[in-house]
Amino acid sequence: ITLTALPSTIPALHEAITTKMAADPAFAKQVEAATTRVVDLKLRRGLANCA
Repeated sequence: ITLTALPSTIPALHEAITTKMAADPAFAKQVEAATTRVVDLKLRRGLANCA
């Protein structure tokens, strides 16, 4: 999960992360675990829903 104050940087951030994930299975696994953790926490705290 990334954080930026400049929305214009989102495409470059996304490209860099997905490229590294494709090239590095260990990094991909780490990103997936972190993303799952954040989404799970948001769901449990009522900050997101799956509707």
